[in-house]
Amino acid sequence: MKLRFAASVAGFALLASSLTASAASIILGDFNVEQYVEANPRQGQVSSSEVYSPSAVKVGGYRSLSVTNANGRTGGTSLESADGYLDFSNSARTSGTGTVLWDGIGSTGLGGVDLTDGGTNNALFLDVIFADANLTLSFSVTDTAGFTSTISKTVAESLLEPTSLSFLFSDFSGSANFSSLNSISLILTGTTQGLDASIDTVYAASTLPAVPLPAAGWLMVGGLAALGVMKRRKS
Repeated sequence: MKLRFAASVAGFALLASSLTASAASIILGDFNVEQYVEANPRQGQVSSSEVYSPSAVKVGGYRSLSVTNANGRTGGTSLESADGYLDFSNSARTSGTGTVLWDGIGSTGLGGVDLTDGGTNNALFLDVIFADANLTLSFSVTDTAGFTSTISKTVAESLLEPTSLSFLFSDFSGSANFSSLNSISLILTGTTQGLDASIDTVYAASTLPAVPLPAAGWLMVGGLAALGVMKRRKS
């Protein structure tokens, strides 16, 4: 009877755990692979860079960085991935744009990546370490059918402490299918001169908390467990 009781308790535990739903985060970039690009590059530098690393680039195994700047100043705008951070920098009297693109290898792109994780994730997130005011952050996604959706947010005030920013799929304009994506772009735009920012992680997740088992359900599980104890005592 001890074995039967143990099996019952294990079953109740499994039931309880299965009644708490949580979505799985999908990491696009943790920026551990080193890349550096600068607009109107100095000798030995480049304005766009590609990296192929299936073990390190979480989505598609391939990522590219590129930058431009508004006034053509040599090396005035840069974008760097290193040590787990994406750093966007504009020198004094310079403003520019940096782009991170995840689009897989070859003509098939990402081949239908599901950012919703089966319908449980509902947003893209950015973990911002710091950002100057007037930084505009944009996402653009294209699905396997060729439909595109976009969204932009502007940081109105400087972020001096780590902050997580969310971009709900439902707030995107356009008709892309987030469960079957071919490419994903993150665009950082310095709308004022000399703007700097640093980002930690880009990922898809849910803005909703885990769904707990209703109180009545816990009462049911507790009652079943108590019944198992009573049966054991009678035996």
